[in-house]
Amino acid sequence: MAHIYQLAGKDFSVLDRIKNGNVVGLPVYKESALAQFRLAYQPGRIATEYYQEMVAFLLREFINTKVGNQLKEDEEDQPNGFAGLWLDTRQRKEDGFRVIYDLETVEIKEGLGYIRLKLTRKLDHAFRKGDLVILYPKIKDEYEVLHPSYPQRQPG
Repeated sequence: MAHIYQLAGKDFSVLDRIKNGNVVGLPVYKESALAQFRLAYQPGRIATEYYQEMVAFLLREFINTKVGNQLKEDEEDQPNGFAGLWLDTRQRKEDGFRVIYDLETVEIKEGLGYIRLKLTRKLDHAFRKGDLVILYPKIKDEYEVLHPSYPQRQPG
């Protein structure tokens, strides 16, 4: 995992080690792919720089999708992941386009796990179709992620 985070943070030293070093434990059938990578990967070439940026971008997207850690350059010292739901301030969430509030419930199909919501105001956000979201209610004009009065579903 450490190498994935390094690459996502634009530290491409692992790729340099793959190009120039001895790769241990590589299956025989992957040797030709390694040879092709070593020929094509040439730091300083525009194609390699493009490749590096694309790898970093895709890994950040992958990390964000899996654990919610967006790895923005100015936020690398605070990688809260999903804990950002309760650790980040509302302003920080708004600045990162990671919150939508004052939604209106249009339809709930409990058996299908389907909830349809409607925006009640224009609000810029970074959510995409299929993104994992966590919904919580507005209580006494405040949004509190860990509010003790949330209704709890009883077992059975």
